[in-house]
Amino acid sequence: LAPLLQLDADGLVELLRRFHRLDSNGSGRLEYEEFVDALDLAGAAPGYARRLFRLFDTDESGSLSFAELTQGLAVLSPNCEPLDRLKLAFITCDLDAEGGVTLSSLRRVV
Repeated sequence: LAPLLQLDADGLVELLRRFHRLDSNGSGRLEYEEFVDALDLAGAAPGYARRLFRLFDTDESGSLSFAELTQGLAVLSPNCEPLDRLKLAFITCDLDAEGGVTLSSLRRVV
């Protein structure tokens, strides 16, 4: 992941330190509210932060491990593969999590 995030070992250590600072309840994982605060998403379009959180939460536990956070950030990296970016775009536009994108939901996102 370091090449995708353009971080060296020291950068990854600093990212881990930040992760622990953001973990305000000390659970070792980021809850949704901590995630929103960390990425300053409180003013984002309705549902956007929740969809992004679901994208990062690959084990569907309702919280993010450090590995899930770094994997999610890697997908958002400019070095990410086009197919992974396409998956992110689809998940972001699938407002009702039904596995499809309607013209109406696309208009709400854009």
